[in-house]
This record gives sequence, structure tokens and C-alpha cells, in this order.
Amino acid sequence: MSHEYKKIINKIDSFNQILRIQSNLNCIVSDLSKQAQSELDSFNDKQKDGNLYGKTIAIKDNINIKGVRSSCASRMLKDYISPYNATVVEKIKKEGGIILGTTNMDEFAMGSSTEHSVYGPTINSYGNNLVPGGSSGGSAVSVSSKMVDLALGSDTGGSVRQPASFCGVYGLKPTYGRISRYGLTAFASSFDQIGIFSRNINDMAELFYTISGYDKYDSTSSNKDVEIFKYSENKVRGMKIGMPYKLDSFDYVNSEVLDLYYKMIDFLKSEGFDLVELDMKNLKYSVPTYYVLTTAEASSNLARFDGIRYGLSAKGLDINSNYCNTKTEGFGDEVIRRVIIGTYVLSSGYYDA
Repeated sequence: MSHEYKKIINKIDSFNQILRIQSNLNCIVSDLSKQAQSELDSFNDKQKDGNLYGKTIAIKDNINIKGVRSSCASRMLKDYISPYNATVVEKIKKEGGIILGTTNMDEFAMGSSTEHSVYGPTINSYGNNLVPGGSSGGSAVSVSSKMVDLALGSDTGGSVRQPASFCGVYGLKPTYGRISRYGLTAFASSFDQIGIFSRNINDMAELFYTISGYDKYDSTSSNKDVEIFKYSENKVRGMKIGMPYKLDSFDYVNSEVLDLYYKMIDFLKSEGFDLVELDMKNLKYSVPTYYVLTTAEASSNLARFDGIRYGLSAKGLDINSNYCNTKTEGFGDEVIRRVIIGTYVLSSGYYDA
């Protein structure tokens, strides 16, 4: 038994131990540790030499893994087993990554607190009275609690970056099209992007390079070469860093957050960085604009969950009652709210409104 193999087994044991002792975190939906250990024993030499060999990874519950439940934390898909792997999952497995579980989330990635889940809320590892952010809160907590080295989430309007901030880990939403969305259940297709959580930048970079690149199964993926980032002290020192203009003018920003923000500003200035204040007066329009566009896309994307082809099917007296019963029973309040808003936005005669 190799030293590297023993380290991986210890990581799997640690995952199970944390999962058992801190079950109140409720961040894991499907425990795949036994399956992972079985797959580990059958890894070929190429996988053992892969970029991710030895790295343990969790996957958000809206990214498909073949033979594993992919429910999007919704009653609508509570019994749905994926028949295929998402492109990112294929790439992770090819490079020897060890997938230990799927993670809790806001239903269909609609939320900012991971409270809107059929599995119940996820708790921030920093305290029982703290939310982990959302919608990828389960992925953030799985990394912050040291269950896994890395995790994948999805980011539509902050669903990786915000929970990463709440949980004290790194979070990356790559440029749209840099990572294939094939196998990611759509919320708002022109916004959605698979993102990464990690506790250190080197791990994040390795996973990013592994899962990036053009994919023939995703027509929106970019065919530009993936450039390898090389750190240069001189280049970093020459960068201009933008900062929001008068952030304290927004009365909803927590005082502790503001204090830490200004401490960071002071640190960067003391290190000689060139800081530029950005006029972000239009920031107040960002959320309303986001809700108009994303709810419209959500209304269209979620129309497929009609109880006819797959997912929950609540039968009625006719086709219309089939649709109504299925969507009423299958979707939670937050999803229903956004679908109704999106349907209104798309309705003929309401564009101007």
C-alpha cells in the first residue's frame, strides 16, 4: 500500500468522521465515500498520475453524476438518478479526483442562504445561528469544515462567491463559457456557471485547469485556449485594484464586514498598491435587473418539469390538472415565486411593465 493511497484512505475516514460528528451541518446530500473507495482501488496508472489524484471533492446536487441522485434539493427530482456524468465530473474522474459526496443547496439554486431545500437548511460551520450563504452553501461548508479539499458549486448571481465569503474559503466564478455547463441543471442559462470552492489557491487553480476548456456538448463553451497563470510579484505590484465607491452609504452592509473591508484597504495601501475608487451608483439597479432576466429564464427552463417525462408526477383529471398538481407539489415556495415572476415578465402585453 503506497503512502499516497494511505493518505487518501485517511481523508475518506476523516470525511466520514466529520459527517457523523457534525451531522447538524447538513451539507452532504448523498454520501459517496464507499463508492469512491471502491473506484480508488480500480484506478489505472493514468489516473494515479492525474492532476487531482489524492484530492477529495464534493459536487453540488445540481451537477449530474452517473448513477447518483441529482435532485437539485427539490421534491420535483427527489427520486431522479442521473443517467450520465456532467463534463466536469468526467474530467475530474479522468484526472484521479476522489468524489466523496453531493452537497445541499437552495432548491434549483434559487436562494442565498441554503434554507430553501427539501433536505432542510445547511448550517455554517462557524456557528449554529449562522447561515452559510447560498445557493451553494453545502459545497462551501463541506470545504470550510474540512470534509473535502475542494467542491464544485454553481453561480448564477453570487451562489459560489457569496457562500465562500460567508464560510471563510476561496470561491471562484469563472468567466462565462470557460467551463462546460453540460450536466448542470439550468436555472438561468445565460448566467449559470460552474464554480469552485477551496481552502488554498493552488488546489483551486489545479481544479480550474482540469475542468476548463471547450466542450462539444455545450455550444456556449469557449474554444479559446486555457492560459496557465504564472505568479509574478512585479506584475501583481503593478496592478490597479478597484474598490466600491462609498460602500458605507449602503445601510444594509454589516458593520463587522465594513470594518474588515476598511482594514483590508489600509493593508493594501500600506503595501503600496494603487487603489481606484469606482462609482457604482448603478449598483441599486443590479438586483432588480437580475430578477427580471433570471426569473424569465427560470420560467422557461423549469417548464420541462411537467410530470410527463421524468421527475415527480402528480396525476389529475386531465392534462392541465396534471401540470398544476405536479408543479404545486414538486416546487417549493421560492421556486414557485420566481417562476410566477418570470412567467409574468415573458407574458405578451407585459414587456413594457
